[in-house]
Amino acid sequence: MTHAPRLWLVRHASTAWSGVRFCGRSDPPLDDTGRLTAAEVADRLAHEVPSGASVLSSPLLRARETADPIAAALASDVRIEGSWAEADMGEVDGLTWDQVVARWPVVSDALLRGAPVDWPGGERHVDLVARVRGALELALASDAPTVIVTHGGPLRAVLAALGRQPAHVVPGEVLRVP
Repeated sequence: MTHAPRLWLVRHASTAWSGVRFCGRSDPPLDDTGRLTAAEVADRLAHEVPSGASVLSSPLLRARETADPIAAALASDVRIEGSWAEADMGEVDGLTWDQVVARWPVVSDALLRGAPVDWPGGERHVDLVARVRGALELALASDAPTVIVTHGGPLRAVLAALGRQPAHVVPGEVLRVP
């Protein structure tokens, strides 16, 4: 028997940087495609998530702009939670893949292998995992249905914490947690 989801984890919709530049704490807005995707996700979730469910969001603009239409569709408000922010990518933030390969081959190799990354001048993997696990435990402790809008790094940490294989999660993708 499968259980209905209690958590819906949403990766923010796309920005002009999506798939082009590493985007940790940089704060680009959604692009036109991202705004359309956010509206589509909100429409899908309105048919699946109980009205009035909690909506949590990373404080970063791209997540908030994804969370706003979801909250409107659920007749809810958005609560900003800093623990759901993307990893601080330090000196990698804003760079392209080729620039990362040239400057930090150890980092690019780890990323290719799916291994944990300590970002140069940024957040250590162990710290990202600790903050996300703490936020996940709080969300799971609540009986209320909750939508969380976050980023790729925290989503991979959640999947690992749940014993699932961390994977690439595309902008606008929704993961359901029973």
